[in-house]
Amino acid sequence: MRGEQNRGFTLIELLVALTVLALMAVMGWRGVDGLLRTRETVQTHTATVLGWQTALAQWQADWDAWAAAAIDLGDDVPRWSTSGQTVRLLRRSVANAPDGAGWQVVSWAATDGGTRWTRWQSPALTDITQLAAYWAAAPQRVRDEGVRTVAIDGWNLQVWADGAWKPATDALRPQAVRLALTPPAPSPLSGPVQVDWVAPWVAGGKR
Repeated sequence: MRGEQNRGFTLIELLVALTVLALMAVMGWRGVDGLLRTRETVQTHTATVLGWQTALAQWQADWDAWAAAAIDLGDDVPRWSTSGQTVRLLRRSVANAPDGAGWQVVSWAATDGGTRWTRWQSPALTDITQLAAYWAAAPQRVRDEGVRTVAIDGWNLQVWADGAWKPATDALRPQAVRLALTPPAPSPLSGPVQVDWVAPWVAGGKR
């Protein structure tokens, strides 16, 4: 009796093999797609958190510079204000600033319909008349020219006075400042983001 001859795959076997390969390809693609989506999500969340860290670090740096400048200012020079839904500070320009040494008006405000926390700063100023002009223009300049930082859904500012946190007003000299920014949903940050700044002359410490 002759042995069985070698034979090729039948049509059914080929169809089964192709079906298995197609299923494996689909499963593999879904796995790769899931990994890519996860990586994109992580990158987006990381960028968001870094953006918040940068904005809040700049906020605290502005207050540090305001506190250092406040020692040198006379009583007739405006130092800070919260009028017009804008936080205005007068600070010294940073060392080796491109436009030289002097005073700077810095303003922060919620812009773009209250959806962005925005910062603006003036060039270095050495003339009191210029300072007054930039101070008066700061609420509008921050909205027209300011640097958009983090996306927000709301903000609140309080100052520490008489042993309690109170709504910020121009009449209260800030010994400590509490800023609360609410991120829009969805966000990798849960709830309002709160940062406290304490003047260096309070309790012998900066924070």
